[in-house]
Amino acid sequence: MPVIKFIDLGTGNIANSAIASGINSDGTWIEAPAPYFGFVYSGQYVALVYNVKEDGSLFAIGGDWLDIYGNDPPPPPPTDPCPPYNPYEEGLPCEYNNY
Repeated sequence: MPVIKFIDLGTGNIANSAIASGINSDGTWIEAPAPYFGFVYSGQYVALVYNVKEDGSLFAIGGDWLDIYGNDPPPPPPTDPCPPYNPYEEGLPCEYNNY
């Protein structure tokens, strides 16, 4: 049976995969159990469909785009408002850094 890999277009990483449970003879539809996507962040993904060759290698035969939403990534950490300490440069002392 064909294998479906879901790839995160932002990172290029495989987000999940599934093995097809049904496919028709003319290749116009495929059926597979829906994998769990609760841990992936909102963004664009691609579902690539592969046939499995006799030697176990994969051969891409099709795909489609997916937009997943509802789980935005956390915001980045705040930037440090204090410049790094440089003994050769005058600057205002920062209450958060103990020089």
